[in-house]
Amino acid sequence: MDVAFDARTTDDAAGSGLTSLNSSLLTIGSGPNRALVVQINFSLKTVSGLTVKWDATGANQSLTQIIAANSDGAQGRSELWGLVNPVSGNKELSLAWTGSSEAVVAAVAWTNVKQSGGAATFANATSNKGANNTPSVAVTSKAGNATMDVSTSNFGAYSAPTQTEVYTREFLPVIDGAGSRAAGAASVTHQWTLSGTPGNWVSVGVDIVAVDGITGSLSAALGNTTLAASGSVGGDIAGTLSTTLGNVTLTASGTVTTDVSTAAFGSHGLSFDALLVPDLEMGVSIASSDLEMVALLVHGIEVDVSVRTLSTPDVEEMEMSAALVPDLDLAAVPELWDFKAAVS
Repeated sequence: MDVAFDARTTDDAAGSGLTSLNSSLLTIGSGPNRALVVQINFSLKTVSGLTVKWDATGANQSLTQIIAANSDGAQGRSELWGLVNPVSGNKELSLAWTGSSEAVVAAVAWTNVKQSGGAATFANATSNKGANNTPSVAVTSKAGNATMDVSTSNFGAYSAPTQTEVYTREFLPVIDGAGSRAAGAASVTHQWTLSGTPGNWVSVGVDIVAVDGITGSLSAALGNTTLAASGSVGGDIAGTLSTTLGNVTLTASGTVTTDVSTAAFGSHGLSFDALLVPDLEMGVSIASSDLEMVALLVHGIEVDVSVRTLSTPDVEEMEMSAALVPDLDLAAVPELWDFKAAVS
């Protein structure tokens, strides 16, 4: 599922001679798998002890620095900070640091972002600096992700971004700043044009990684009956699930990310694994030394399989309802099991 733009600050917040800066100009929506990325410009290259918080008086969520870099001039520093799962709503973004500085802050909220945090979410962070009129940074990314940059210069106003502008700030005594966002591709260049005589600038950028998912198809073949689904589904398990009971084969292939819960049953070594697969509801694997089976709920078409031991080993009875399973081989089922299969 592709990273999707949610919201941005309606304007940047800025000032001179600061050691803190707050902004209440962002309202984060309630979409799934949210992330927040904050763009910061400083004049002081030696800013230290910076903290960035979202909703400091409520959820009090602390952001993590993604990347920071200084220009080769006397002034100019660019930083990006990130947070996964920020609380929704119109909250306050709060910055505090040591060292009096000009500062500018803006932010963008996203959905469908990988929730691991750190470099797994905010990947391929990179910087570039120069002394010309075209500050730029190239970010390694891929289709489905998103990218952002922030650039700081000590001369000239920013204009003509090659990507979608988030903000520009000029008329501070020392620095100008700007930030942009873009859809992911193999490589995304964020470039600006600066007015005036060339001076020093520094740009940083980051790749914002999409939530994990399935690509490919899922199928369950029951004798002559095949159930199939294709598309993209959120998920954590990679590989192929396939098992056969007689002539009944249930198969799932592709890459699935999911939570896995396991419970052990002592009788006859029976184990039970439940795979919670987003949008495909639930897959169940039941295994023993004699029997293995996978059941999947595929887009509302349920394959329900239940297996239990008989109370006494010498009972030799079996019951089965398999209207849609014409080729099921009953000989594959040990006599110590009471086997029921239903397809609806």
